[in-house]
Amino acid sequence: MKNVNQMLIFDVDGVITDIEKEIVTEPLILDYIIKILEKGEPVALNTGRGIDWTQDAVLIPLKDKIINRNILEYLFVVAESGGVTATFDQNGFLNIKVDENLKMPTDLDQKVRELVKEKYSQSMRYENKKTMITTKIKEGTPVDTYHKDQLKIVEDLQKLIDNFGANDRMKTDASTIGTNIMYKTTGKDKGMELILNWILQKGIKPQKFITFGDSLPDIEMAEKLGEEGRNVEFVYVGKNHLKKKYPFPIIIPKEKYGKGTLEFLKSQYPQ
Repeated sequence: MKNVNQMLIFDVDGVITDIEKEIVTEPLILDYIIKILEKGEPVALNTGRGIDWTQDAVLIPLKDKIINRNILEYLFVVAESGGVTATFDQNGFLNIKVDENLKMPTDLDQKVRELVKEKYSQSMRYENKKTMITTKIKEGTPVDTYHKDQLKIVEDLQKLIDNFGANDRMKTDASTIGTNIMYKTTGKDKGMELILNWILQKGIKPQKFITFGDSLPDIEMAEKLGEEGRNVEFVYVGKNHLKKKYPFPIIIPKEKYGKGTLEFLKSQYPQ
């Protein structure tokens, strides 16, 4: 078993990428991730976004910055809240694994596509995923406008779940810029289980875990680690105040979102 000082685990939206622009606007974050990988310390991404989007927005820009591609074997990606995982081999080639048990019924997927087209096309778009059904804010739509429609589509999606007799295994999930139908067995805590299994298989034992998030569901990552008896800290870069106390340290940078992530990384890994 290889002991390492720490492992960093990042949410993506609002932590590495800009929520509205959906790209990395603080490229130094990628440079710090590379620096950590070069030390032989593991890094994981734990996101609800689709693997195709994650590739385009983060993994390809990251890979383009790396000369020695074999360091990517220390990077593990969880997408679609645990439905999809991805790893790199020693040559830097990406291997994607889809949990076939979590694929959504084609009929339900089609119903959501029709719903968005008929009622919500002014503020939302359908996003392709492999194990979740997702509608996202349409580019140029004010967030306040989107949130008003989001309240309505959550009800419509729940009705579809009920009509499919899937209420016992599926749920709706609303975030700042997206609304999902997902299996109840998925989530950030499911992603953490997959991450812990990966480091076990790799023979890596971090002495501490640092998780990053910008919303309340992201705290599930730190909570899962705490339940496992792990030494964990949570770096919160969101705007909303955390209203309860947690049994692990919460670090809140002065800056928010990607700038907050970068602020923390600079403090941990001085140039």
